[in-house]
Amino acid sequence: MTAIMLIGICTFANPGVLPRVAEQRGMDAEPSRMIALADCARLGDRVYLEVGGRVVGPLLSVDCGQAKHRQAQRARRLVADVPFELWQELRLPRAPVPCEVREVGRRPEGKGAIP
Repeated sequence: MTAIMLIGICTFANPGVLPRVAEQRGMDAEPSRMIALADCARLGDRVYLEVGGRVVGPLLSVDCGQAKHRQAQRARRLVADVPFELWQELRLPRAPVPCEVREVGRRPEGKGAIP
């Protein structure tokens, strides 16, 4: 089992935003395998995301919260933005949803795990 790093809510990033950021940073990943974590110390990390009863990953952290937004993110318990493409693939509602971000180690086993 992997360790839980962050517990809170996830939202989705607008279409195309995370791939553009990844390209600007010289990071390479499929659009549906990226994530933006609120914690900038995790930039470049690979993580698993548990959301909507599924485990997804590993996902590459290509972006993080801006300093001017951190207080509001903490107040909302926002831990990650998921690419819109992945949000659609998982058929998640258009509202923030509870989620857990786990560090990469052994792949979490369980119901609903997808590559």
